[in-house]
Amino acid sequence: MSGCGLQKGERECQIVILMEDDVIDWDDDYPPSVGEDHVERVTNSELCRFFKYFENRDIAKDTLREKGLKKIRIGIEGYPTTKEKVRVRAHTGRTEVVYNYIQRPFLRLSWEKDEAKSRHVDFTCVKIKTDIAPDAEAATLLSGNEDNNFDY
Repeated sequence: MSGCGLQKGERECQIVILMEDDVIDWDDDYPPSVGEDHVERVTNSELCRFFKYFENRDIAKDTLREKGLKKIRIGIEGYPTTKEKVRVRAHTGRTEVVYNYIQRPFLRLSWEKDEAKSRHVDFTCVKIKTDIAPDAEAATLLSGNEDNNFDY
């Protein structure tokens, strides 16, 4: 699992589990988009058959959660295997490769330490008290009176 980025300091890991007889033959010039920056491939037919059943995926998810892993997703998705055809788009002239896909189990997980922390920034409006009285127009705007008509 060293390829999952553990030694590079990455916090997330994406793994696809392939059968031992699966053939993966990607075009070097036009590799398929697999949706993630890096997906580690594990070739193990027994493990692939194990994750075929959702009951086993639920048990695995509980076990991984007990081990302290976070944001665990286990499921079945299509994974690109071999090149089917190469075509050139008529409007753009861009070359693209169409791949064949097989359904295989995947795991996505993280070992984030602070799961409960929010990732977004909370902005708080602070009311400022001053001794200076605002002018009449500012007071109307601040009061929130919806009867005002404004020309923009």
